Amino acid sequence: MINGYVKLHRSLTKWEWYTDANTLRLFLHCLLMANHADVKFRGVMIKRGSFQTSFQMLSAETGLSIQNIRTALNKLEVTG
Repeated sequence: MINGYVKLHRSLTKWEWYTDANTLRLFLHCLLMANHADVKFRGVMIKRGSFQTSFQMLSAETGLSIQNIRTALNKLEVTG
């Protein structure tokens, strides 16, 4: 069940990927999907701030192609 809210600061508009629609969309999706507390999923502990997914699931949930997902994740990883 999805609970709570995510607080965003207005300075997000100054972020280098803010104008890249695919990267921004994936980033916001990940923020919204991240666990707010540690949970156990199929015997594996998933830590707070992370979530279980796949390229296919991210594609279905965001409407982006798998290649767009990979490119956006690469951009996010490279820039920390």
